[in-house]
Amino acid sequence: MRASRGIAFGYFYYEAKVVSLGETGAIRVGVQTQWADLHGPVGIDTHGYGVCSVNGDAVSNSQKSRMGRAFTNGDVVGVALYLPSTNSPRERTREPVVWGKKSYWAQETPAHEPVPVAGSFVEFYVNGVTQGRMENLMSGTYFPAISLFTAHAQKEPARARVSFKGTTGYPPGCTAWNRAPQTSTGNDGES
Repeated sequence: MRASRGIAFGYFYYEAKVVSLGETGAIRVGVQTQWADLHGPVGIDTHGYGVCSVNGDAVSNSQKSRMGRAFTNGDVVGVALYLPSTNSPRERTREPVVWGKKSYWAQETPAHEPVPVAGSFVEFYVNGVTQGRMENLMSGTYFPAISLFTAHAQKEPARARVSFKGTTGYPPGCTAWNRAPQTSTGNDGES
């Protein structure tokens, strides 16, 4: 599931509550651009960043990095996104194509390849405790997204409750900071 409105600049924060995973269920919570593959979970390609309930690892481009702890039923996962003004939004217009009785999306070649944006990050929280962050995200417009998994044999599907309305500020009780290089002399780059 991905939100229909994206963020290209500034701070954004949203939360997802894990309602039930069952014996085989799992969830990934994060952000992705419109260029992300919709047939895979958040973080399957370079256009998305997510955190996985199974082990708490962060995932991007199908590469895991050790992040925080596993999470499960009743936990609230927070996602804080920061994109500085140096970010370049990458718009995409997806055209549906109907073939037979199924809908597909027409392939669209990106206008330019994404580049890392210095100072950008996505930070993950579980029950208000930071789990870590992924920095220097690829350029683009990011959309809140979650992916749910359930084995076929499990009777009840995995479920989560989420509102993508989010906030434009940083999570309650947290102070924003940025590691983007500063242009003035004598600054160590942190603020």
